[in-house]
Parts: sequence; structure tokens; C-alpha cells
Amino acid sequence: MCQCTPGIKTPFCGKGTCQWPTPLGKRYDPLNDPREVRKLLTNAAYTGERIDNGKQSNRLSMASGLVRTVRDMAQHAGLSGEDHMTMLAYHALMGYEKCMDMMLDQEMLSPFTAKPSQEPKS
Repeated sequence: MCQCTPGIKTPFCGKGTCQWPTPLGKRYDPLNDPREVRKLLTNAAYTGERIDNGKQSNRLSMASGLVRTVRDMAQHAGLSGEDHMTMLAYHALMGYEKCMDMMLDQEMLSPFTAKPSQEPKS
């Protein structure tokens, strides 16, 4: 039932002051809100902060360069906010795939070392 108009049996009446009820047992997670994610990415791109709030402050945020480049390219091309995020997701996945390929190639090049036999000493 709507909280501002109890006579209505829907969860949202549509008035300007009415708000959707929060589901029981669920808290608001800003990472589920695209606007909050966009703010987080913009902040990471132009301040160099890590998006995972990592404590490894001596390491540069690897995402900041990618986000900054893609956002600048998308703004120059006149793309919408949704297209910004699409381009960013595409380039992030391409980078992830390239990283995984490099890791697998490195693993294939490393020599196989067998464990020494566990024969009992006599």
C-alpha cells in the first residue's frame, strides 16, 4: 500500500512527494544506481583515486586512465551518458580479455615442475 495515500492498494501512487517503498531486508546500495556509478567513475578518472577504495595508495588506479580516455573520446564525439557507459564497458571488457590472454600465455610458457617423489627412506 502507498504510504502517502493509504487508500490506494499499489506501492506507489505517482504523486510528486511519493517514494517507492524500500524492500524489506534490502538496503540501498549506491553501486546499483547508475548515477552513483557514473559519479564514482568520473571521480576516479580525474582524481586518480582507486574505484575499489583500496588501501594500496602507492599504486596508481589503472582504471583512471581508461575511464578518462573513454570519457574524453565520448564527449568529443557527442555521445550520450548511456553511450559513454557502453563504450567504457566495451573497452574495460577488451582490457580484461587481453589481461586474461596474457596471464594464460604466461602460464603456458612457465615450465612444468613435477613434485619430488614421496618414497619412504629406508
